[in-house]
Amino acid sequence: MMIPAAILAIQDEEDRRYMEWVFQTYQKLMYHYIMDVIHDPWSADDVMQDCVVKLIRKLEVVRRLSESKRRNYIITTAKNTSISYLRREAAQKGISYDDWAKDCVGTEPEDNVEELILHQEEIGQLQLIWEQLDERSRFVLSSRYILEQSFEEMAQDLNVSPASVRMMLTRAKRAALALIRKLDRTGTAGER
Repeated sequence: MMIPAAILAIQDEEDRRYMEWVFQTYQKLMYHYIMDVIHDPWSADDVMQDCVVKLIRKLEVVRRLSESKRRNYIITTAKNTSISYLRREAAQKGISYDDWAKDCVGTEPEDNVEELILHQEEIGQLQLIWEQLDERSRFVLSSRYILEQSFEEMAQDLNVSPASVRMMLTRAKRAALALIRKLDRTGTAGER
């Protein structure tokens, strides 16, 4: 695959070389995860371009990550960009977002999952319950806490208002906390 024009347009030569390296190193990995979601090679190329643009916007974040974290960051970017693409396609076909993804269930408003995410042991618990979360919850949690996206960026990806994104994130955190608490009580992640 040729180097995307977005990379070639980077003014700073060092940044351009770094992004060329990132693209050449991870393009097959990104394409694999994009195709897992999209299943259409023509659309996958468009999504790949979107991924590259998102990575360029977060170049400083990508640079400071370790190899394993950079790999996971790139995988998450590929998955979330693919899901955003499908959402935009569904919206253009007249399917509402709520029909596309089921609603989340929460717990108490004062629950704070942000502290759980920062604590290493509880990150392990989050990994155990991750697949129990619905797709929208995983998307907003990974967008906010792994990709470090703003509410505005997330709103654009989801084609909703920033206030709606804040509510989705609150619900996702509550759902994760409820599953973590259930895991603590029972010792098993259980089923959704």
